[in-house]
Amino acid sequence: MADTNLGYEASDVRPATLVAWGVMLVSVTLLAALAAWAFFELLAAQAARRDVQPSPLAAAAPPPEPRLIVDEPADLKSVLEEERKVLGSYAWIDKQKGVARIPLERAMELVAQEGLPTRGSANPSR
Repeated sequence: MADTNLGYEASDVRPATLVAWGVMLVSVTLLAALAAWAFFELLAAQAARRDVQPSPLAAAAPPPEPRLIVDEPADLKSVLEEERKVLGSYAWIDKQKGVARIPLERAMELVAQEGLPTRGSANPSR
């Protein structure tokens, strides 16, 4: 008796047909990718022709205020550092009038010790 065990079902699928389908699938995929690439190159060329070139004078001057924030965390850090420096230092606001800026912590201590200044009553006869 002949060995009928070939390792696959010979009556269902022919290996040559399966390979032909695989080659066709790869070919169609490559052809579609090539067509898509050519189409996008065509669209890019059309867009480049239609783009209006900016004037050389436009690049010379910076854009008007307000400008976009390029690095928001660094910008916020510098603003907060500047605020800390102002709120934590002594400085004259108006030296002739005797108005000075004191650190925020010291101002809170003074308010806690002395309280807030009050206005005189509007009707002193009462």
